[in-house]
Amino acid sequence: MQSPAACRSTKQGDIFNYERYMRLIRQFERRDFFAVAAILLIFAMLAAPYLLGMREAARRAFCEKRQTDAAMAVRDYEQDFGEFPGYRDWLGRDRRNSSPHDGQPADERFASTWAAKILPYLGRDVDSDALAPRALLAHALKKQGVVENSEPLPYLPEMMCPNDPRTHAENLEPWLTWVVNTGAPDLPSPVDNPPDWPANGVFLDYVADPNVRQSLATIEAADGASYTLLLSENVDAGSWPQGNEAALGVVWFPKGLFPKDSANRQPLTINQLAGKGDGSIRFARPASFHAGGVNVMLCDGASRFLNETIDSQVWRDLLTSDNAAARPPGVNRDLPDLNTIE
Repeated sequence: MQSPAACRSTKQGDIFNYERYMRLIRQFERRDFFAVAAILLIFAMLAAPYLLGMREAARRAFCEKRQTDAAMAVRDYEQDFGEFPGYRDWLGRDRRNSSPHDGQPADERFASTWAAKILPYLGRDVDSDALAPRALLAHALKKQGVVENSEPLPYLPEMMCPNDPRTHAENLEPWLTWVVNTGAPDLPSPVDNPPDWPANGVFLDYVADPNVRQSLATIEAADGASYTLLLSENVDAGSWPQGNEAALGVVWFPKGLFPKDSANRQPLTINQLAGKGDGSIRFARPASFHAGGVNVMLCDGASRFLNETIDSQVWRDLLTSDNAAARPPGVNRDLPDLNTIE
């Protein structure tokens, strides 16, 4: 058993060691706290680009997956019907060969879009009556607060890139990120020429001209499906139930289509002014919030990441389905120069 003196010595030693320990802790806090904090900050700065890059890569891969599904749906449609859908196309019942009854017109078709045509191939069962002009008008009036008993048009996530800011909107509308290759901008013709030629692109306006058609076999016999763009992404696109070429497609611009002095009307390059579309044809170009380019699909079903610095001539060649037969829209003559804008 220790003597009282030994016990006192042990306690004093413990107190001494504890005080020394606390002094070391305080010294550490004073001298090394900012050093440790700086090391952690440097580590975070080094890791952040990697983590953000992983997040962007995941979003781009998810976008590619959704886009591939849409492209496969288009190809399945083409396989079933022997032709691609028009970027504007007829939807609804075609009763032109039957007698009208109950006061209904013989033709109950109405103009819709390529996206509406492929919905069954995406596993979507959307009643065509919900896309009829009267239903679309009711939907527009409901948005303005004029009517209240209108069925909302469905928001389709499979038609959207996850990087499209509209996917995070409070009120989701039937928007569209995927846009199709519609060739050169359509121009009405005073004669019997189509607004655009099949050689200029893939998706045509079947509503304006029911005599033009485009098929995978025709493309394979010309430039080839592996060298022809099928669809792309555009965060400035319109809605999938209806729209015009500017809202539904991507185009290439023949030389001289716009006057040189109209700078605010000049066509835009890939990703230029992304998210600031005004509905005009100059915004009918690929646009995304992916760094450096956009996801695209070719007619053979291959996926590519298209660099935003692509040469305009290469871009034109990628859109034309028959480069040798490409010509200005609306007129039947060869292009004097296949370069795009001067």
